[in-house]
Amino acid sequence: MKNKIVLAIASLIALVAMIPMSFAADDLQIPSDVEGVTAQAGDGEVELSWDMTTDNVGVTEYKIYSGLTSVVEDGGSYDLEPIETNNDALSYTVSGLINDTTYYFAVTALDAAGNESEYYSEEVSATPVSATGGDTSAPYVVGATATNNMTVEVNFSEDVTVPTDGMSAFSIVNMDTDAQLEVIDAYTSDEDTTTVLVITSTQDEGGNYMLTVSSSITDTAGNPIVSGTSDTAVFTGAAEALVLDDSTGEEVVVDTTVEDDSLTHEAAPEDTTAPSIDQIEATTLTEIVVDFDEDMVLPEDGTGVTFDVILAKDNSALEVLSMKLDEEDNSKVILETTEQSAGEDYILTVTGITDVAGNELTDTFDSTGSFEAPLLEVSDLIPPEDVTNFLASLVSDVATSVELSWTASVNSAGDLADQLLYMSENGGTSYGDAESLGASTTSYTAEDLTEGQTYTFKLTTVDETGNESEGVITTVTLPQTGAGLGIVLLASVLGTGFVMRKK
Repeated sequence: MKNKIVLAIASLIALVAMIPMSFAADDLQIPSDVEGVTAQAGDGEVELSWDMTTDNVGVTEYKIYSGLTSVVEDGGSYDLEPIETNNDALSYTVSGLINDTTYYFAVTALDAAGNESEYYSEEVSATPVSATGGDTSAPYVVGATATNNMTVEVNFSEDVTVPTDGMSAFSIVNMDTDAQLEVIDAYTSDEDTTTVLVITSTQDEGGNYMLTVSSSITDTAGNPIVSGTSDTAVFTGAAEALVLDDSTGEEVVVDTTVEDDSLTHEAAPEDTTAPSIDQIEATTLTEIVVDFDEDMVLPEDGTGVTFDVILAKDNSALEVLSMKLDEEDNSKVILETTEQSAGEDYILTVTGITDVAGNELTDTFDSTGSFEAPLLEVSDLIPPEDVTNFLASLVSDVATSVELSWTASVNSAGDLADQLLYMSENGGTSYGDAESLGASTTSYTAEDLTEGQTYTFKLTTVDETGNESEGVITTVTLPQTGAGLGIVLLASVLGTGFVMRKK
């Protein structure tokens, strides 16, 4: 009989040795909010897609909310029955919709425990149309060619319409220097409206340029060009310039590397036009960029030039601490100011500044503009995502040490600065001081612990502005060596270990 009892205890000890010493608490953490939602209308349906969402355990499905009315206020709800995708795929086609009716959509994420992300995604809308109901295809850029060193011919897949201020629909960057090439004008060709002629400042001969088209370019059915690879083209700066033959007045293309005394440029008219303010933007609460319609001149010491900035609601003045021209674009003046009030409207007036020809702003309309101080970035208030798969296990050859391991935070904002580890000996009621583990480590060994003691570990993430996440938790009980081992192990099997695993 005694031998049977000894054998039973030995078997029990072997069984306990096989039981993991890390116990996961019930999953109470909600998935992160869904981002990057897009909607593509079809015939009686809308295809939705979105970016992958994170969760401490894992996202199992997504919920699609929809309605015929936009939801714009906190606490609002959509008037159609929500749809659950039943899987973690990142797209879903909502069918059975009425053509020519606008639907509004938002998406949330769910995990296996039924936790749902706190906020709707950013709302998107789409209007299904009949497959036979006319042109619904967006135009796209076929290619671009510099026909001379100030003209780029952009070819589209179909006839297009250019807005009145055509130059605003195109941007061009020199890929060799990252400098912006100024767009002076843009208009469709008289012979072929699938072609747009873009007039630029002088291109660098042989330079590599990237041209991007905005959604203000549409086809004749009103379909805008879609942002992505179909709205760009690469071209090489031309070596030829457009000049006039004095004898005929006709335009003649010549190679700028070859002198030809029989051809002369038409004399450029003298610049007598006063400059004006195009746009004012507060890029931060202490920086303002004033964009003029041409290159400007600032005295080195700023003498004679004044920028007055006042708060619209009470006419209180904002102090301008410094002013300078943008090094890459002399049509922009950058002002450093005392701190603005976030979200408030301001009025700016400039005097004494001139363009490169010496023309000064004289008209009040041209020298005055308004802008809104930026709001605080929401991202500055949001901590990095928590780590996942946070586990604790005993170090086999050291009875008083625990090995902690985890999967790193996805750190979608790219601002993870540190990970803080807390330890509790009272089940998480209170924790000791945090220990900094750095931003990149994914494991840690807790040493010199007490035999038989239950420890709760919490790991949080911290961003560069000090925002700290709620953290993830894991619990482990150290074995007790010596005479009481069998009793302690039996209590561990029959006690809290199994209780914590119940759903």
